[in-house]
Amino acid sequence: MGDATMTRRTTAAAWASVTVLSLAGAVLTVLAWGDLVVSDRVSNLASAPSAVLYATLGTLVVRRAGNVIGWLLLGIGAGLAVMASASAYAILGITHPGTWPAPALAGLLAEWTFVPVFSAVGFMLLLFPSGTLPSRRWRPFAALTLLATALAMAGFVVHPRMMTLPAPGGASLMIANPLGVRSLGPVLSTVLIGTLDSLSVLGTALLAAAFVSLTVRYRSGGRQVRQQIKWITLAAVAVAIFQAVGLLGIAATGAMSNPVTDIAFAVVPAIVLFGIPAVIALAI
Repeated sequence: MGDATMTRRTTAAAWASVTVLSLAGAVLTVLAWGDLVVSDRVSNLASAPSAVLYATLGTLVVRRAGNVIGWLLLGIGAGLAVMASASAYAILGITHPGTWPAPALAGLLAEWTFVPVFSAVGFMLLLFPSGTLPSRRWRPFAALTLLATALAMAGFVVHPRMMTLPAPGGASLMIANPLGVRSLGPVLSTVLIGTLDSLSVLGTALLAAAFVSLTVRYRSGGRQVRQQIKWITLAAVAVAIFQAVGLLGIAATGAMSNPVTDIAFAVVPAIVLFGIPAVIALAI
């Protein structure tokens, strides 16, 4: 069996799995509709088509360009599908006791899955558009980031904390981590990145490195590379603008919920879930 045939079969199987899991997540979200706040209904339901979009574009990139970013897109799609379906499953099982087995563990799976998805998005930007690091000097940073991701994945399993569902950071349900170990001690509690707040520190460092990487590539790249980077920059600038507009709405009205902020903060996840994968695939 040739490499091309193996790649086609692997991507086809991955795409089909993501599609089925996404459909299951959408059905479970509808079943849990009455137990979800409005914002969580929209975000969890939107994860289904977004997961399929990521997987579809990832499949196209792998088959047509052979770029490793395509595999990252596929992986992110799979992660989004797991997060949505496991979150809805957990909420149904916890709010209706006895109907579904091990709902708390499903909730933990949903939040834990956010860690590799979060890291994969940062790595995707770091490798964009060639699918390789800018140079060998970036290898130590990449290795440290992978180590930090592994520590976070371990930390999210054992760190005692309250989980909010749907993952990540939903407002519909809050439960204690069913596998949390309260006797971790100060060293392990610090080393094992086990909360969304601590994960955001890792994310900030990774996104900052991705920005530096894109700047380096833009300065040294040819016309095609610069055009590719302009596409992803456009999406990033759009996210930053709407994020700023939402914060200004809060500052101006003194309320977390106001028309300007609500619209702006609704656009941001739409760009992340649908705009960024489309822009990356188009650029590649």
